[in-house]
Amino acid sequence: MDILWFWLFFGLLLIHNGEEYIFANRLADIVAGLGLDLPLTRFRIALVIVTLAGLALIPIKLAELPAADPLLAGSALIMLANVFVPHLAATLVLRRYTAGVISAVFLMAPGCTVILQAALGAGLSRRDVLFAALALAVPLLLFLWLFIGSGLRRKASSGPPATKG
Repeated sequence: MDILWFWLFFGLLLIHNGEEYIFANRLADIVAGLGLDLPLTRFRIALVIVTLAGLALIPIKLAELPAADPLLAGSALIMLANVFVPHLAATLVLRRYTAGVISAVFLMAPGCTVILQAALGAGLSRRDVLFAALALAVPLLLFLWLFIGSGLRRKASSGPPATKG
């Protein structure tokens, strides 16, 4: 695959994660409605780390490592799935804007679809793309859960404590 696809993916990821970063407070409001405090600083740091991981695909490609193309295709598949869960699903369930949904639907979905078509056109098999996506998704989800999920806390009740009667 041409290096252009790697730069395209990074650009899409930068815009998408930038939208989530900027509107993270809205996500915190949604999570607060569920009775939880979202650790915003951790969430924003995780966005930066994931964006830098997307940037790291470029030197992997420039070094002509054979894993570069499958890693890009797997990343594109993960981000395509990310469009539907959580972005579209949360937006439909909550019936309101959720951080990242605009760039997910209008940029990531078409961009990642084109990247996946290019990967398949370059000779990658669907199986290779799926395995790469799984190999990336497991540590990614584990990182997100350990870094952000472990920081989720139940909101303290603002009312008086319940009395035992």
